Amino acid sequence: MPEILCNGISLNYFIKGTGKQSFILIHNAGGNLHFMKHPFHHLSQKGRVINVDLRGHGESDKPKTHYAASIYAEDLLSLCQKLTIKEATVVGLNYGGVIAVELANMNPGLVSKLVLIDPPLLMESWVKQLIQNHIEELQDPDMKNFSQQLVESVMVKAAKEDKLMAIKAFDMISRPALISTYRDLLEWDGASHDKIQNCTMPILNIQSSHPFCSEPSLRNLCPHLTTGKVVNSGPWATLEVPSQVNAMIDRFLNL
Repeated sequence: MPEILCNGISLNYFIKGTGKQSFILIHNAGGNLHFMKHPFHHLSQKGRVINVDLRGHGESDKPKTHYAASIYAEDLLSLCQKLTIKEATVVGLNYGGVIAVELANMNPGLVSKLVLIDPPLLMESWVKQLIQNHIEELQDPDMKNFSQQLVESVMVKAAKEDKLMAIKAFDMISRPALISTYRDLLEWDGASHDKIQNCTMPILNIQSSHPFCSEPSLRNLCPHLTTGKVVNSGPWATLEVPSQVNAMIDRFLNL
């Protein structure tokens, strides 16, 4: 797997496919690029696809610093500059959707289309409380099996190997880094209306069985929104129901 220096840190990434069309895949908080393995291989038939481990995740550098959507987005912006990507469809899984919105605000010309897979945007109170609960669990020294319990609660029907991969991914990110990311998400979402409204490019919002995003609120800010919903999947739909996700993305790209 190649590495590239972006924004002062080394990022691990895969690149596959050729052509004029480019895709940037952004995985979830606590995950890694393997959460995006199915869209990575599928979209590589349509163009050049970049699948990257975010800072602090997977095999990328893990600096002891503040973690925030804006910092993740700056890393990806640097990555696009290094790889001479001037325009791309950006696909964000869960928290990756927040980073995608942040990236679109940093460089509107870069993001031609947005695919948001169960993004925690405009969150209702129960979602905010769930994130706060995760923060408290991560701060509890007696909470030894956070990764396993989270994966078991989130993944509805997933292959055993994917569950093990997800557990390993969450074990690789430090608790302080994940706490910092979750705290930033709560702050970011409270001031996100303008950033979301600035996303005037075509947007596909793929909802899970229990969406983390308020679709009516998102549509109010983005009337051009296209929405789909997967069947029998939690927020990591790219692992649980990849064929449904890939089919929706194909349809969206052809609009």
